[in-house]
Amino acid sequence: MLIDITVNGEKAQWETDHPLLTPAENNQKIFKSEKFKGGIYSTMILHLSPAKVSGFNLCPHSSAGCRAICLNMAGQGGCIVDRRLVTNHCHITRAGRTTLLKRNKKFFFEKLKKEIGRFIIRCKLKGSQPCLRLNGTSDINWVKTKDPATNKNLMELYPEIQFYDYTKDLSQLKDLPKNYDLTFSRSETNHLQVAKALEMGFNIAVVFDRKLGLPETYMGYPVFNADQTDLRFLDNELSGYKKPIIAGLLEKGYLAKHDRSGFVVRCYESMKAVA
Repeated sequence: MLIDITVNGEKAQWETDHPLLTPAENNQKIFKSEKFKGGIYSTMILHLSPAKVSGFNLCPHSSAGCRAICLNMAGQGGCIVDRRLVTNHCHITRAGRTTLLKRNKKFFFEKLKKEIGRFIIRCKLKGSQPCLRLNGTSDINWVKTKDPATNKNLMELYPEIQFYDYTKDLSQLKDLPKNYDLTFSRSETNHLQVAKALEMGFNIAVVFDRKLGLPETYMGYPVFNADQTDLRFLDNELSGYKKPIIAGLLEKGYLAKHDRSGFVVRCYESMKAVA
């Protein structure tokens, strides 16, 4: 079934037969996690259109710096013609998925549940723990997003899956299901929210300058190398520190390298002052 969509203001169409979930082999960082600890974790990721690319705002708490260097433009997503996102199949697909969720939620969930069911079967055959990232390039409150057929969220429907995500929405940190792990994401504008999330005991994802490397501490909290794996729910076990800690990520790609908004932390002297 073809549906009409919008990609950054330009009209296009998307075939709903295409999958919603992206397997690990099509995502470099998630693929790295597939090999972690001998492959005991298997992950799939849902990539939707960030911010207002599809005409629907899926990142209401994003900052200008976040939108400017969004991972939506990483990898194949960066291969565009004349700066037109509609020339790239990744952006068409992500806008298509987003439009389907917003305009035909029942169809979207039925399709998603079938894909998750097949994923669980593959994990059972492999003997691995199924993991799922729903906000690969979005920031939706999935706890409040219910399946129309059951009036349950995905964490309730699939207690055997470990869900995990990043968010800039403080409200999502309250009353989380046991099988959903959230890491709060720092931007150049949400310093007060970061302080609140730390107070609530949540880890914070911070992007640092690649040339300077990761500092030992940030805001007085230990910094863990979060580029080792994408599996954020393991950060405290791997780091040896109790929550909260800083999940340190090094800048990636041309856009992040040239960021001067403050999203990428570059002045380590100021960090010592804060600490």
